[in-house]
This record gives sequence, structure tokens and C-alpha cells, in this order.
Amino acid sequence: MQSITGDRISVTVKLHSVLRTLETTEPRSRVLLELAAGSTIASVVASLKIPEMDIVYVLNDSVVESSALLHAGDTLALIPALEGGCKTKLRHTPPTILRTS
Repeated sequence: MQSITGDRISVTVKLHSVLRTLETTEPRSRVLLELAAGSTIASVVASLKIPEMDIVYVLNDSVVESSALLHAGDTLALIPALEGGCKTKLRHTPPTILRTS
């Protein structure tokens, strides 16, 4: 939705995981931002003071780069790319098959 002046746009930003608690005491999962027309995802990240981290940017259900331009009414999801998983090394030997008679 465009503002009365015509040079501003409103964008909904969905925050995921650790981004929900940045710069606030109350967790927030959604923020409505008013931005200058021609703003990029990188400018949203800067305005929200998000520290440098790997983030997946999903703009209107499509994964995009931080240089993507935003338009009035867009929905942007910021999803931290988290690492983790099993630290146990997997064996590369085939399983043993036991036969019973």
C-alpha cells in the first residue's frame, strides 16, 4: 500500500528465529515498515539493525538476493540460516545382514 506522498511504500517483514528478539524486549514476529520507494532488502536489514549473519530472504514466497527491490504491499521473510545437526561421523560401511534359519 503506497502512502499519500507517493514516495513511500509499506512492507510487511516477518522475522524468524533469533531475529524475533533483536532490539526489543518483546518478541515480535511481524513488523510493518514504511520505506522510501526504491528500497532494497539490504536497506531493511540495515534499518532493523540486524547483525551480520547468513539470512535467507523470501520475498512474496520466492527466495531472492539482498539487492532485490521492494514494492508497496510486499511481504518479506527474514530467515536465519542456522547450522547444526549431528556431529557423529556416519559409518560408510554397508549394514550387516543377519540370516536366521
